[in-house]
Amino acid sequence: MGFRITFTMLDAYGRTTSRSYDNTKATLADALTQSSAMLALLEGVSGSAVSKYSIASVTAIASPSPETGANNDAGATLHCLMDNGKMVGIKIPAIDPDLVNTDGTLKLSEAAITDFVGQFATGSFWRVSEGNYISSIRSGELDK
Repeated sequence: MGFRITFTMLDAYGRTTSRSYDNTKATLADALTQSSAMLALLEGVSGSAVSKYSIASVTAIASPSPETGANNDAGATLHCLMDNGKMVGIKIPAIDPDLVNTDGTLKLSEAAITDFVGQFATGSFWRVSEGNYISSIRSGELDK
């Protein structure tokens, strides 16, 4: 196990860029300590300032087996209304062809889609843009 630390850096023109580095520490506490130290070193070699960083635990999945013909370039977007009244798009890579209507729209009532989006509904453990929940699915279609 290890951690991937992503540093977001801000330049003098208000633009941001991100750089990710892998860390071999075994505990989150150690990764946090190492991240603070790397922050100072990174700012020492760059004129940009670190505006934030995130730490992710990296877990390899043993023997992943994609479906025949799965293509990450053939994706789709779900357009959903959040609990703050704003819309958010959720991208799905390599959409399952069985979830697509002949006109390129998504079958919004299929359990695979409703179960997935349900994980972002109020009271669930996942959130979307701005830390909000999804109230409803409005539409979905293949990406062009």
